[in-house]
Amino acid sequence: MSTAEQTPNKQDQPRSGIGTDTIGVDSRGRKPCRRCLSTDIGDKALSQAIAERIAVIPEEQRADESTYKMRLDICRACGSLNSGTCAKCGCYAEIRAARKNAYCPDSARKWG
Repeated sequence: MSTAEQTPNKQDQPRSGIGTDTIGVDSRGRKPCRRCLSTDIGDKALSQAIAERIAVIPEEQRADESTYKMRLDICRACGSLNSGTCAKCGCYAEIRAARKNAYCPDSARKWG
């Protein structure tokens, strides 16, 4: 057997490390949705935890429903949204958008 026959081709070797197709894949084999909020992803436990956190924000500190929805629409269109998390500050976008006095952490301050 020649040396070429003993050495597998690069494409035959399993890929590992950064940049592989399995990085960030959930238990069902799905890649994260880059521009989705947690409620869009379908993770019921996470959605419930976020809803519970929003529910404890005092009413006088909570944004009204139309403001909240407008903020979330802006977040969905933002390149910094990564599976419900803002890459600029690390928060869950739904929780940040729910606070009346909160603002977008982007330098352009897209809302707030």
